Amino acid sequence: MRKKIFITWVLFLSLSSLKSQSWGSLGVGLSNKPGLLKAINGKLYIAGANLAGGKTVKSIATFDGINFDSVGSGVCYGGINPIYRMGLEMYNNELYFSGGFEFSGDCSTWPWPVNERNIVRWDNTNWNPVVMGTAAGGFFVHDFEIYNGDLYAGGEFGSMGGINAVGVAKWNGTSWSAVGSCGAPFRVYDMDVYNGELYVVGDIGLTCVTGNTSYYNIAKWNGTKWDSVKGPANGPVTAMVVDTVNNYLYVGGAITNVAGVPCYAVARWDGTNWTSPGGFGITNGATSMCMFNNELYVGGYWTQGTQIDTVLARFDGTNWYQVIGPNTTVNALGVYDSNLYVGGYFTTVNSTPANYIACYGNSCPQGVGIKELNAQGLKFKVYPNPVKAELNILIDEKENEEYILKIYNSIGGKISILQVFQKGSVQVCNRAGKICHTEKIMIE
Repeated sequence: MRKKIFITWVLFLSLSSLKSQSWGSLGVGLSNKPGLLKAINGKLYIAGANLAGGKTVKSIATFDGINFDSVGSGVCYGGINPIYRMGLEMYNNELYFSGGFEFSGDCSTWPWPVNERNIVRWDNTNWNPVVMGTAAGGFFVHDFEIYNGDLYAGGEFGSMGGINAVGVAKWNGTSWSAVGSCGAPFRVYDMDVYNGELYVVGDIGLTCVTGNTSYYNIAKWNGTKWDSVKGPANGPVTAMVVDTVNNYLYVGGAITNVAGVPCYAVARWDGTNWTSPGGFGITNGATSMCMFNNELYVGGYWTQGTQIDTVLARFDGTNWYQVIGPNTTVNALGVYDSNLYVGGYFTTVNSTPANYIACYGNSCPQGVGIKELNAQGLKFKVYPNPVKAELNILIDEKENEEYILKIYNSIGGKISILQVFQKGSVQVCNRAGKICHTEKIMIE
């Protein structure tokens, strides 16, 4: 029997956008806690993974909405701490990756070379060293950020590539240089660009001005000098995110006060003043932050033996709401393909098995890890192709079978309401998500 599905483009897109958000597991998940989730060039990168979706990887993996994959040979694990973010950034068409690893070669080789320790770059074919001839201070690089055309690295180090640079250094594609005359001693956990300046947070204190405590744990760099952000945070700041819609900078960590303003784990900066976003959003300090659907999402710690900890919360600009799902600590958040991806120590979401990674949204993937069928599998026909306002799908249907339909653009992102594109694909799966087939389409 053949089943005909008739779609009017605008109707389909509008209806899909109104689905309520829900949790989805990603197949067998990961074998260990990820340190960072970040969407780059149409894929979700998972830093810190050594086994993803049942496939062996070395410290870094990708996810394309269906399958996990490795990034070349990966890097040799040597003590990545997933509680603090690892660095991942695309700069000059190369992927820079940092963490507590040793090097990107044969892990059985000894002694391990030091010129790739903690920071390497991927040129889409090979992993290459960045710190020429010396280790990154023997410690960690926790984050990267591009600012004024340079790649900034922040973490726990005293030198970079032979240059005296404490806590923060910048890379121009060829060599490293210090940031200012003093840098930010101790630990830099996160960096972001806000209102044309580079903000750094962590467990830090600038020593440019003897006895000046106003820099502690949060500071900003304007390309020439360091400055305070009106005052210090009274504890380590472990996460930061920019709300580009409302032009706020949110910071979070083990803090109860910033620049004299009381807060609970999260504070908000508008470029002039600090405010508390009200209420108790997260119970044991913020580990990670992300903007999703124009709302702030915050991950946090779970304390063993307690049942009341909030490990994931959202702030809509006025009120906090607990997002129930993960059964323990959330330490990585990232938006990919119009969904929020969550990583941490959890093994279930709402009692559904989800090993260290899960999806939260209205179009979370199903049938993760499936393979496209051969000619004997599910087949369908799409017409007209190119498509104008209406699309017909003709399926060779099994009796009483139900199907799931997904439409993607040319870079693999699900199409959202009013999005315009020229080419993409249609995927049809059976209800269980185990049998799928995809056809390319052109849009007029």
